[in-house]
Amino acid sequence: MKCLSGIFFILLISINSFAANVITNGGFEDSNINPIGWYQFDDHNISSMIISDTDGIDSSNCLVVSNSQQVTKDHMEVLQSDLLFKNFTDYTGSIYLKAESPGTILITLFRHVEPWTKYGLWKEITVDTNWKKYNFDFRTLNNPEADPLNVRFSLQLGEMVGKIWIDEVEIYQVVQPGDINNDGIVSLFDVTAGLKTLSGVSIETVAQEADVNGDKRIGLEEVIYSFQHASDQVNFIAKTFEGYVWLVSASFTYKEVQTRSESQTLNIIPYAYNFAICVTKDKQVFTTDIHGFDPTKGILRQNLSKAGEIPGINRPSAKISNIIPKDTSFSFSESEDGKMITLKSDIITILADDSKNPIQKELQRTCIISINKEAVLSYGVEHGSIIEKTEGFLNNSQEITSVGDIYLVPYRPVEMAAIEN
Repeated sequence: MKCLSGIFFILLISINSFAANVITNGGFEDSNINPIGWYQFDDHNISSMIISDTDGIDSSNCLVVSNSQQVTKDHMEVLQSDLLFKNFTDYTGSIYLKAESPGTILITLFRHVEPWTKYGLWKEITVDTNWKKYNFDFRTLNNPEADPLNVRFSLQLGEMVGKIWIDEVEIYQVVQPGDINNDGIVSLFDVTAGLKTLSGVSIETVAQEADVNGDKRIGLEEVIYSFQHASDQVNFIAKTFEGYVWLVSASFTYKEVQTRSESQTLNIIPYAYNFAICVTKDKQVFTTDIHGFDPTKGILRQNLSKAGEIPGINRPSAKISNIIPKDTSFSFSESEDGKMITLKSDIITILADDSKNPIQKELQRTCIISINKEAVLSYGVEHGSIIEKTEGFLNNSQEITSVGDIYLVPYRPVEMAAIEN
């Protein structure tokens, strides 16, 4: 199998972090007396809570709640709020508990202002007098991510009397193996997300929980697994570049501004976008649609942002350079030795009154893709470079050139009918 020249570098790069606990300070180790991140709702003033530095499951910190009398469960709560849970997403959780006297508590997730919407977790458990780990799984409902400031995780303890010890509260999002970009399905976009990550390109979302071989890292094994199990993948390896529809994922790292008098290279915040091209057997090339692929929305937005911003969210006006319209034609040429392919798009004109053009000036853009036919990664993934040239962007510049890398994944043979939604 042929491989990219940097394949050994790729194999050595991995992500060392793993899943993040949604709960803050779940082990109470970040506390001395008062539990940081945790609050108490005590409607009848019957309870107190304090950190013990010796009574935890491993003889370290834990939270101790003391109730002087019994009330209804929801009139005494230990809770956290301002929590980010995705909607209609699977989570798994666990908690260690013991009690001075056995009793029942309720573990809940809900909106802690009216109308007190339940978000999918509502589990009653019986607590024993010895330390025990209690597990709970749930799927979020009713869109908790719409108002994270008012999402409450609550331990409702009102019916317990005496002391309750709490330790190691954990909730993790369940991510299926191979779902590297954490969008809920394994698809070709996970393949390109994994390849970008291995190449050191920063992308918006990488789910380390998509690990498939137990090393708690995103590596080449996860990329291959995603390719093999992609829901939108036809089970084949492209034998030639011609005759296939390719999913193209582009990542840009710097710009060169060519003015009338000088040329200047500028570093930019990396951004990325995806599109699909059809390459016929007679070497006609044009952009096309694929199943679940909208060239004007969602995954195609430019991931450009200021430091600390969520890419593509806080600067929606930055969309102009990443939309390649459907049916845009590309010329096809090969080097004399047959090792390099160059695709050059027709001029793409963005009109001044186009709703996607925030600067209201006519722009003309050209994309040039270069592919090394010998740089084939595992399972037929192609690697190349892309140059995006835009004229008319600045008053004093003739041309702005963005330079980046691309990965191309074979989607289906051209002669195969497109998959309908």
